[in-house]
Amino acid sequence: MKGFNYKHNDLFRRGPQTRLNACIGTNGGPYDFSDYSRGYFQSAKNQLDAIIKNSGLVDILIYPLCYSYRHGIELGLKHLARELPLIFQEGEKIKLTHNLNDNWNSIRPYIVRLRRYLDENNESVPFIDKVLNDFLEFDPNGEVFRFPENRKGDLHLQEARIINVEVLGAYMERLAEIFKYWFYKSRDLYEIRDEIDF
Repeated sequence: MKGFNYKHNDLFRRGPQTRLNACIGTNGGPYDFSDYSRGYFQSAKNQLDAIIKNSGLVDILIYPLCYSYRHGIELGLKHLARELPLIFQEGEKIKLTHNLNDNWNSIRPYIVRLRRYLDENNESVPFIDKVLNDFLEFDPNGEVFRFPENRKGDLHLQEARIINVEVLGAYMERLAEIFKYWFYKSRDLYEIRDEIDF
């Protein structure tokens, strides 16, 4: 936009390598929960690949890795909670919380109703149920992988011992693919909703 003065400062500004200048806000968007979700999943995948190549710091890199994946899940669920109800001309069901089940419980019935379009083999919903239960068992409120202790000073993860990054990555890669498919498919279904017999 000619003449528009985009906000910047010394830290968040353009640099000389134009290929490294990220377009943000309305300068590339508008971006939504699905874009942020895909970004967190891809960033986590990049982290995972770097850890596998050089595992020397795996014991401390596991925390930002798990947090990035968890945040990607949270954002993906929020996107679907906003989009799926629109297919049925209902208001969005998004819950602005960090509890993964809040939004999953809102969208799961829509996924089941749209099964022949979104989960034809009946594999995705049980898979996501399992992944979310596993994440919630370790990190119910999105703080365990962000901070070493809770607000009372109690240390997190005292009963846990090992997280294998390859195992985690395999599950997250499958989940990211399911979300990506659902993001695109829900947009398609919204556009042709008058032609579909639900």
